[in-house]
Amino acid sequence: MQISLKSPMEVLPEETKVAIFNHLKSPKDLAMASLVSKAWQQLAEDSSLWKAQFCRQWKKLTFSTRPTLNSNWKKIYKKKHQILKEVKRNKPTLCEDRCKHDTYQLPGFAATETVKLKVEKKVAFIQVTSGTAQVYSLEEKGCQLVFDNLKDENSRLIHYLEGHMIQVTQEGSLYRWPLKEPFPSQPLSRVGNFEEAHVDQELLILVLPQRKQFAIFNIENGLKYYESPFFRSSIRSLDCRDNQILIQCEDGKLYFIKAIRKENASQNLEPILLEGLFLDPLSKELVQFDEKRVIILGKDAVKRLCTVWNVTSGEKIFEGSLERGSKFSRNSKAKCITASAYNGEKLAVGFDLGDVTFYEPTTGKRITTHSFGISPVQFLSFDRDQEHCWVATNPYYIIECLNIKDKPETVGAFCSIKQKKKLEDREAEALECNLIGIYADERRLACCDKEGGLDVWDFAKASLPHSHP
Repeated sequence: MQISLKSPMEVLPEETKVAIFNHLKSPKDLAMASLVSKAWQQLAEDSSLWKAQFCRQWKKLTFSTRPTLNSNWKKIYKKKHQILKEVKRNKPTLCEDRCKHDTYQLPGFAATETVKLKVEKKVAFIQVTSGTAQVYSLEEKGCQLVFDNLKDENSRLIHYLEGHMIQVTQEGSLYRWPLKEPFPSQPLSRVGNFEEAHVDQELLILVLPQRKQFAIFNIENGLKYYESPFFRSSIRSLDCRDNQILIQCEDGKLYFIKAIRKENASQNLEPILLEGLFLDPLSKELVQFDEKRVIILGKDAVKRLCTVWNVTSGEKIFEGSLERGSKFSRNSKAKCITASAYNGEKLAVGFDLGDVTFYEPTTGKRITTHSFGISPVQFLSFDRDQEHCWVATNPYYIIECLNIKDKPETVGAFCSIKQKKKLEDREAEALECNLIGIYADERRLACCDKEGGLDVWDFAKASLPHSHP
């Protein structure tokens, strides 16, 4: 008879040990566990554990942080943590000399109306329509137009993500290729006929013919990931954000799919039916959702109607009017809700008279109101650090930032180099700003105008403003 001196933990299969360690909720917990023994120290270095830590901390997985055969997730986690630590250090005052400010003049810029702007690393993606865009490479010596399909009438969807272009054509061909390489001669896959196309991170979502079904494809390999059952009524609209989908059907029914994880093939993706009917068309700027709640606002600022659902049960948890301030306040005279944002804890609502009011989303209780002049709030976005909120009014020429951790207060204001000069020269036309795109994430703020002027502020770097030809 042999007597084992090994601990019960050590005799378990390797995958079981990793699964147990995966319940440790923070890097600090992993560090503490690694002190127990050499075996535990080796186990705490397992890359899949650090991938889980990354996913808990930062939900969005991009191509640059997607697993490969040799991915070291501990290094990926530490690099991301260090960047955001630097961002947090530079953000408290948001003075322009606390961040790197670059300006560019984009050659061949052709957009004249509002665009969807995205700035990642050294790339600016300017989406003009759902299927057309211009992409620029941003370098120290200047910028260069590296992709332009504005005349492509066959393109139904165009997207840029971490160095790759994604395109879906009219006939249902899906292409994916590195930005700086030629357009591929063959599609990644053929997704078939569709009515409407959307992309969200690494997922392609298609509304299928007859509009009673949708399908999800993996844009990395082109394979179909999921096909929904048939809805009784046609799909009126589909909105996808952060790997979640909200669907409104023509009969007023709402369906929600939460937390789609490509790597979890066994997850249940059956749409959750939300309680009641919502017959009015949905406005993207008045709809917010995450893994806990769906929030839909009415446009009428007098009524301030708001409905909130629990997405796990599908039940309504709030239905009524958001709390108003004093009847003598300017905010009480607002007629329209023009923008909204949500960070899981606070709901921010922008009005046509320039105010932003913060609410508790499950009760509709007003937390506080902040004024940004008398022009309609056009842009409203929470930072992923959940401590800051970006606000811009229309006609906007200054993008302001609120620290919302305690009582909201303005901690910084930014405007383009062109606009700053106009303001300094007191030109009347400064009030007629021609910005057509704003982008903000946890690290960067960017804006572009009709003449192709692009300003980028990087809060992970401290530097004086620098202009590029």
